[in-house]
Amino acid sequence: MRRRKWLLAVLAGSAALVAAAGLALWVARGARPGPAAPLTPPAPDTRPPTGDGRSQTDVAGAAAPEPPRDLLAAPSDEQSIGAGGKHVYAVDLGAGQVARVAVDQRGADVALAVLDPDGAEQIVVDRPIGTGGTERVSLLAAQAGVHRLEVRNPGGEGRYALHVVDGPRPATAADRARAEAEALFMAGRRLEKGSLPDYVAAAETYRRGSELAAQAQDRQLQAISLARLGDCLYGLDEVDRAFEVYQQALPMLDDAGETSSAAEIHNTLGVIARGRGRFEEAVAHYAEADRVGALAGNEPARVTALGNRAVIDMYRGEIGRALDAFRG
Repeated sequence: MRRRKWLLAVLAGSAALVAAAGLALWVARGARPGPAAPLTPPAPDTRPPTGDGRSQTDVAGAAAPEPPRDLLAAPSDEQSIGAGGKHVYAVDLGAGQVARVAVDQRGADVALAVLDPDGAEQIVVDRPIGTGGTERVSLLAAQAGVHRLEVRNPGGEGRYALHVVDGPRPATAADRARAEAEALFMAGRRLEKGSLPDYVAAAETYRRGSELAAQAQDRQLQAISLARLGDCLYGLDEVDRAFEVYQQALPMLDDAGETSSAAEIHNTLGVIARGRGRFEEAVAHYAEADRVGALAGNEPARVTALGNRAVIDMYRGEIGRALDAFRG
């Protein structure tokens, strides 16, 4: 969870407005659930147990694991994946080879896990981009054998499209730098959830990751690493440094099509501008957050932009306009 102080700033200036908006949303989302229906206990299974002691019901209900799919023959069209589902792909890699994979999320917030020939988990990539955007991962073989890529869907049913970006081929120094940067990005995500020293360590982890991504000439990975570095610096109250990092990241995010992250950065830059008394600049950032948030389907970023704009209206004494913004 991001530690955004700009959210606190929004709440501090407009507690009454936020409470009213929250109440309206709660009411609009439907009636309260009625009393639960009484439960009927299942009938006991009276069939004899199997030879290994399991009941016939257990055997009938246990679905056989799906065999791995050939990664190199995987169709690039959309695949359906059920809630809690997992699709497994396999590819035979020689030692020192690499294959790069991208998965376009289309209604499913998936995680990508890479397992080596021994079944050990090498990396799990799951960026905070919801059910849209693209997850990317490198399968870098330290040893020869069949490697697996698991597309895991911990959320609701959805769809995705998988693409082999390139490979298998011998890994270069850039490939190794990219794989390390991918691992550092996910390490930073874990550190962000810890204590203050962990948060400081997360900032350093993202900084190192952004440098490795630059060495690999992977602007998309560099951009998202810089975006998270900016978030950490802002959360640590290093506002000037955060501002510089955000300014560096924004054009790279635009080039990479990372509109969801760009929307959130525009919100934060708006809060920084507002704190420096530059209201028109802040309003421009909030408008851009709304625009690119719509492109990305990032509704929370759009709602935040709306609330931030209402705070500007309140500062200017335009209470009616602020209320209109919350009422839609």
